[in-house]
Amino acid sequence: MSHDGAEVVPGLWVGSLAFAQDNLCLEALGIVRVLTFGSRLNPSLEWRADAKLSNRAYDIEDHPCADLLAVLPSAMREIDKIMKSRQEKFGDVGDEKFEAKPKRGSGKEQAKGSEPQEPRLPAVLVHCASGISRSVAVCTAWLMLRQALELQEALQRVKKARPQALPNHGFVQCLQILEDEKGDLQAASKRWQKSNDISQNSRTRMVSKLRRKADDTAARAAKLEEELQGAQKGLDSPEGLAQLQLTVRRLRKLRKDIEQQRPRNTIDDAVASSVRKNTAEKVCHLLSIWEPKLPLEEKQDGDTVSSEEWSHMEPSPVDSPAELAGASLLNPKHLHVVRTIPWPEAVELLRAVPLPNVVIYNATINACAKAQQWALAVQLLREMPERRLSPNVVSFSTAMSACRSQWQRCLQLLEALCEEVGPGWDLVSPFGQKSMDPFVLAGKAAQ
Repeated sequence: MSHDGAEVVPGLWVGSLAFAQDNLCLEALGIVRVLTFGSRLNPSLEWRADAKLSNRAYDIEDHPCADLLAVLPSAMREIDKIMKSRQEKFGDVGDEKFEAKPKRGSGKEQAKGSEPQEPRLPAVLVHCASGISRSVAVCTAWLMLRQALELQEALQRVKKARPQALPNHGFVQCLQILEDEKGDLQAASKRWQKSNDISQNSRTRMVSKLRRKADDTAARAAKLEEELQGAQKGLDSPEGLAQLQLTVRRLRKLRKDIEQQRPRNTIDDAVASSVRKNTAEKVCHLLSIWEPKLPLEEKQDGDTVSSEEWSHMEPSPVDSPAELAGASLLNPKHLHVVRTIPWPEAVELLRAVPLPNVVIYNATINACAKAQQWALAVQLLREMPERRLSPNVVSFSTAMSACRSQWQRCLQLLEALCEEVGPGWDLVSPFGQKSMDPFVLAGKAAQ
């Protein structure tokens, strides 16, 4: 039966909104409870009136700042109810207590024709819009909490059932905190709240500060533009030329200040980013006009950045990943952007690239390592073989630098990777040379 859903473990399904709306398919599969993760999703609108289904919705956006841990306690109880009812009907047989009996015939045949000879055990569906991020994160959390799996093992279990599974990096961070707190949801939630400081007052102050700084740079650019217009009349005099040189130096300084204003460790504000981008383009335009009028030695004082380059150096948080994904990512200037932008934007850019290469993965892992996001760095390293990319020395060394405080986990990961790719797999350095044994690299990282 063709549908956009997958059974993670017997009785627990994950899928998209389209799958959740197909009540005939759900009933044929034995699904009686639907958990919806999305603020504007309502699959029951498509159900027939006599459908034997019930639904509960959770208001959560697919955003790195969304509080996944806040909805997990209720979601775990809902899933547990269905799994417990399966256990009561099927019986407790140790490790296989959630295994369902084999069914005869396909779900489609059972939905259309005769009754199945054995009644189906009840099941629960966890879904979001596409069945990629929110629903995957919830199912991963259930495996961690109820089957005592580590984060990476639980996530791989879900991916095995649903290959497109890809929770956003904020949800991965929540799950990593949950693992660090040994499954204590209350402690994990408090820790996440503290580390992200998501109170409305704090966000308002942060946004106001970003916008104020952006407005100040725009005002500085406008003032310097007026000074240049005034200096145009006196270029023939030494005083006028000196004033032009001073104003151009201030423009260069302003260009650097704008680049440094962009947040490195927090999410940017779209309005502030747009103001900075427009100001940067104006500054570059002014420099392109006035720098040629300077003496030769003054022209050579720093490299002028074109407005086209600035569109990449100062990307908008909304459209920059798509713009950069369409660009030539082997260009050194673009790679410089990937290496210098904050880790959330680097991950977002990686996800926007249709066919990322090893270099882009390494740059993204490096951005995560700098921010001590070791769980995400490890996840990216594990993804590379799945995308038919061979991690090289830089891949491993960068990921291990992120795992310095988790060196035992790093060793476990390397062992698992080597088992997956086989003994004949060679690590190759960026210079084409074979690297040392990965466990030697791990040992150096552990020191």
